[in-house]
Amino acid sequence: MKKLPAFSVAVISVTVTFIFPSNAIADSNPFSGIIQRIEGLKKDGDTSLSIDQALQKVQSSNDPGNKAGKLIFSYAKQGNPIACNAVGWMFDNGKEVKQDSAKALRWFESCASKNSLASYNAGVLYAEGRGPMKNDDKSAHLLAQAWQLGARNPQIPIRLAFHFYAKKSNQEAWTWAQEAANKDSGYGKYIAAKLIINHVAPYEDRSKALEYLNTSMESYVPPAAEMLGWAYATGYGIDQNLGMAYTMSIISANMKNLQAPISRWSSGMSEDDRQKSEAEASRWMQTHKMPDTRLNFVATVLR
Repeated sequence: MKKLPAFSVAVISVTVTFIFPSNAIADSNPFSGIIQRIEGLKKDGDTSLSIDQALQKVQSSNDPGNKAGKLIFSYAKQGNPIACNAVGWMFDNGKEVKQDSAKALRWFESCASKNSLASYNAGVLYAEGRGPMKNDDKSAHLLAQAWQLGARNPQIPIRLAFHFYAKKSNQEAWTWAQEAANKDSGYGKYIAAKLIINHVAPYEDRSKALEYLNTSMESYVPPAAEMLGWAYATGYGIDQNLGMAYTMSIISANMKNLQAPISRWSSGMSEDDRQKSEAEASRWMQTHKMPDTRLNFVATVLR
């Protein structure tokens, strides 16, 4: 896939106004009594705040009198793309307004071609079917556009790799899988390993696939542990070891907070060997804790 040169999108305090047609956003504004009157805004909205400061206040729910929210709405009505994305985020998350993902989508789409986060957020809503009807093709278009505009959310190449893999567009799937793996994301390395194993990659490098899976498992990605179990069970790039296959299946189940499974890999094992595998899985879980933060694929992004 040919990608446009990337550039970063910075949040700045200077207001840049884009003029939209008067019917570009037909929205019922919860602050209509304020922002229909610029003079009224000067009295009731905190115009001493920069956009970035206003975003911080709204995100942290530290906005007495909704002054920051009022200011953001005023900038959004003038077509400022940073503010338009912020209003969409407020609607999707129910911050200072009634939660409404359909309205959120309208605001995101109004500035998606100019703001990478808005394009990303619209893509998330289409992918999840939250607000609009689920539409994977529209989601993929918006996520790819966000990437071209400079967004570097690791979720983007992961979603796109899975999207094009499902559509059997192998070249595009592998291009995005490489981007995902290079983002040092556990899920990114998992999808790259999956595509190598399933012959989507232009080469088969079993050692690289196993390296990706081990790194991904260290990042607490359940399907990576499950796929490693399959590799041990089948001898894919590694000595066949049903005990380790069973260990991996237990670890994967524990990552997902499920009861340890009666694994197909353990069916021919002795009771002593099963206990050894279970003890090995327990040792691994004791030395590896779930990360404090994990990739969130369903949330929209403010900044």
